Amino acid sequence: MNEMQRATWDGSLAVDIRSIDEQHQRLVAMINESQDHIQQGKPGGDLVYLIKKLFQYAEEHFATEEKYMADTTYPGAGAHMAEHAAFRRHVETFNLDLVLRTPHLANDILRYLWDWLRKHIAATDKKLGAHLAAKGVR
Repeated sequence: MNEMQRATWDGSLAVDIRSIDEQHQRLVAMINESQDHIQQGKPGGDLVYLIKKLFQYAEEHFATEEKYMADTTYPGAGAHMAEHAAFRRHVETFNLDLVLRTPHLANDILRYLWDWLRKHIAATDKKLGAHLAAKGVR
């Protein structure tokens, strides 16, 4: 499989809620950091740690979004949180300590994360951002 291209943050991914955009940017940076690690051939244990940290940070990010949804009675909360739950279930299928011993599988995980993040922002987070902005959240 081809090597993954670097994840790139640009304005099309912005939801215009500062805390959410900053978290999204951090997730993109963590994906790239893990990808750099693979390309540089660094030890697999370090990569396992980086990707586990990336998943932990994604959980923190989901908690932020879900708190905003609860605090503003977001009407799309159920569907949005269902996407978060589907992501969690998918991540649980990764047995990181085994899968990450093979760089192309680690690339597949990172590619999944980046693809999911882009699609989730475009289709779901932008709606949340518009709702939050209408409620005065910046």
